[in-house]
Amino acid sequence: MSKAIAENPGCCDEIWFSTGTGVPSLDWHRARAEVLAVAVKDAKAAGIVPSLQFQATMLNLLKCAVMV
Repeated sequence: MSKAIAENPGCCDEIWFSTGTGVPSLDWHRARAEVLAVAVKDAKAAGIVPSLQFQATMLNLLKCAVMV
């Protein structure tokens, strides 16, 4: 968690984590999930709601495929 958030309780009530852009490998997702798990624990301990934003949805991937 950032120092600024830790030093200012109540300034942030939700954090959005990203799945990343593009189509990373499953190994990348596994490694990223381990990092995010630690960040989620820290956020929850500070009373902050962790959320997940999907960057690469199937619709976006289909749109990109049509453009190529």
